[in-house]
Amino acid sequence: MEKQKILDILTSIKKIDDKISKLDPLMQDLSINSRNKMLDLIIQDIFKNNQFMKEMVARQKKTHTTEGKKGYNNIHNLIESLLSNIENKPINKVIFINEFLDDLSDLSDNDKNVMLQTLKDSTIEDIRTQLLTLTKIFKLKSL
Repeated sequence: MEKQKILDILTSIKKIDDKISKLDPLMQDLSINSRNKMLDLIIQDIFKNNQFMKEMVARQKKTHTTEGKKGYNNIHNLIESLLSNIENKPINKVIFINEFLDDLSDLSDNDKNVMLQTLKDSTIEDIRTQLLTLTKIFKLKSL
């Protein structure tokens, strides 16, 4: 009786193993985005499809064009300075980005955290693009 139970268990294990071996190649073919990639896609979707964000960008563009090149150069210089700091001290990347995000008015703490998580693993060019986009939407307190 005991021997039969053991054989039944081994048979069940063998069946499970066979099913797993059939599923494994199918699962390997699935493309599942990383958490950071999903955050990037969500943020891009928000910027592209959210009506409120579109209106904010439109208002900011009007404000920036009336301020002229001086405002753009200040923002551009600030971002370039930040990127230079990141390149010189990559270990402090999160600190530099966090300080910049703190300088954006009307950006909630949750949004800051999401942006920080997204930007901390991004390349310099991606950071530049995202920060320029953010400065078009949110005003910098320091400027």
